[in-house]
Amino acid sequence: EDYPAQLPDKVLILTCAVDVQDDRVEFKFIGWGMGEEAWVIKYYALYGDLTSDSFWNEIDIHISQGFSYADGNILIPSCTTIDSGGHFTQEVYKFVRPRKNRGVFSIKGAANRLGIPVISKPSKVGRKKDVLNFIVGVDNAKDILHYRLKNHHKGPGYIHFPRDPDAGCDQKYFEMLLSEHKVEKRANGRTRMVWEKVYPSARNESLDLFVYNIAAVKILNPPFDALAAENNKRIAESGNSQSGETKAANVQPLVNRVRKPRRRRILSMGIDQE
Repeated sequence: EDYPAQLPDKVLILTCAVDVQDDRVEFKFIGWGMGEEAWVIKYYALYGDLTSDSFWNEIDIHISQGFSYADGNILIPSCTTIDSGGHFTQEVYKFVRPRKNRGVFSIKGAANRLGIPVISKPSKVGRKKDVLNFIVGVDNAKDILHYRLKNHHKGPGYIHFPRDPDAGCDQKYFEMLLSEHKVEKRANGRTRMVWEKVYPSARNESLDLFVYNIAAVKILNPPFDALAAENNKRIAESGNSQSGETKAANVQPLVNRVRKPRRRRILSMGIDQE
C-alpha cells in the first residue's frame, strides 16, 4: 500500500532488527501501533567487513536513523535487536555493550524447542558477563507472524507493507518472508510440528528480521495507551504547524518522550536503563 509519509500517523514506536551475515548485515525497520498493528518501513542490506570497527561504526549510523511523519516529526528506533548466532558473536557483543541504554541488544534464536516464549529474561554473556543477550523463541514468533499474515482486517495484528520500491519490499522480499512452512516430524516416538524451509537453499533473511522485530517490541513492552495519547497530541498540534517543519525536540524515540518525567527508563523484564 502507499504510505502518506515514511511513517503513517498510527505508528507509535519504531523497532529495528539486524541480521548478521558473513559479508553483510541486513536491516529491517518496523513501526508498531495499537494491538501491535505493524507497518514495515524499510528493508535493505549493507555490505562490508564485519571484522572492521569502521564498518560497525557505519552500522551504528544506520540503526540510529530517523523516519518522518507527514508533519515532519521524526521517530528513531526505541529498540534494536542484533543476531549474535553467526560467525561474529564477539563483534556483536562488543557493539551492543556500550549501547544498552539506547535499547540495542544482542539476541540468539532458539529453534525447534517446545515451550520457548518469544522473549524471556536475558542472560549475561561475553567474556566479562557484561552483555545482555535475549534468547528468541523463533518457533513461537513465526507462529504469531504467520497467523497475522492471514489477517485481512486492518487493526490489531494487521501487517502493512509499503509499495514504495525504495522500501525494499519487492518479490524477493516476500519470497524470503514465506520461505518456511510447518511440517510434521517424528522423533523418539513422538510427532510434532516444526518450521522448515520450503526448499533447502531458500533464503529467509526477511523472515528472520521480522521475527527479530517481534522480539524487539516484546522486549520494549511499550505502554501503547500512553503512546497513543501522546501521538494524538502530536497530530492535533501538527494541524497548527507548518507542514514539513521538523521539531528538533521530537527527534527521539517516542517511548522516551512519554516516560520523560521518570529519572530512569525501565524496559520490560527488569532491565534497568539508567
